[in-house]
Amino acid sequence: MTGLRRRGMICDAASAILLAAIIAAIPVFARANEQTLVAGLTPPRLPAPPAPTQAIDAPPVERLFGDWGGLQSRLQAMGINVQLSALTEFAGNVSGGAHRASSFASQIGFSNDINWERLAGITGLSTHVIIVNRSG
Repeated sequence: MTGLRRRGMICDAASAILLAAIIAAIPVFARANEQTLVAGLTPPRLPAPPAPTQAIDAPPVERLFGDWGGLQSRLQAMGINVQLSALTEFAGNVSGGAHRASSFASQIGFSNDINWERLAGITGLSTHVIIVNRSG
């Protein structure tokens, strides 16, 4: 087995483990939200939207796992936006052509936007970091 092929298999395994962990966490977050609603408790109040700054804030997005018990809202109020994304695509030739085959491609991404003006008082500074793992 070549080093490149082995490294690809390790990346595929790591991607599959991370995706399985994300999928396994979905019911936990859903139960936490159900218990809050069923028990009749009011959800925690979200902090007021932060005041505008010269630095760029990340655009708001809908989140699969909710607000992480208010953590996402507190981080965004400080100017920190964290996102994780997972994408898998499958394609195949089921008839015709020279031969029948199938393949897949997957991508796991992490992005972090920081408004340093909001976080540390540095006027006009913001950063955007993306880390992507692709396989397939």
